[in-house]
Amino acid sequence: MGIVHRKNFLYLNVSQGYLVNKKKEIKTQAYEGTAIDIREVEDEFEGKKIAKIEVKMQDNQSDEIAVIKFTLESWYAIGFFARISKIDLTKPFIIGTLPSEQNEKMSFCYIKQEGITKVEADKEFPKPGEKEQADKDFKDIREAMWVMTPEGAQNVFDQAGMGHYGP
Repeated sequence: MGIVHRKNFLYLNVSQGYLVNKKKEIKTQAYEGTAIDIREVEDEFEGKKIAKIEVKMQDNQSDEIAVIKFTLESWYAIGFFARISKIDLTKPFIIGTLPSEQNEKMSFCYIKQEGITKVEADKEFPKPGEKEQADKDFKDIREAMWVMTPEGAQNVFDQAGMGHYGP
């Protein structure tokens, strides 16, 4: 029997234009690796349940595994899902954050991959409207997030044997 090594994960949260791990004092704007898993999880903040997305990636040079977490109902998630179906998930890519110039708490997502100069957002991807409509709009966006990407993502995950993709 061989020794079983438990991998440590590097947890990064999207916060104010950065990927942050407060315990390890890490603050960066991007992470590069290959997708291992993308899933929806439930988190709790101040007694409220919040839907979040976890993107698990493996650094191809160090074998480090990072778990990047962000709120499902956010501009970051919209940017992520509007771009993720346009890349090859079996190859390394960069997932990054950009801060908002109008609101310091808001973050935007960008994705880069070798061979693609800029991963453009899908123009058909829905965006939330006025505040009164926000709940309904985010419900529609949530459905679009999981409906738009299965062909580009779940099939890739299945073919590569990478596991779960979806809610």
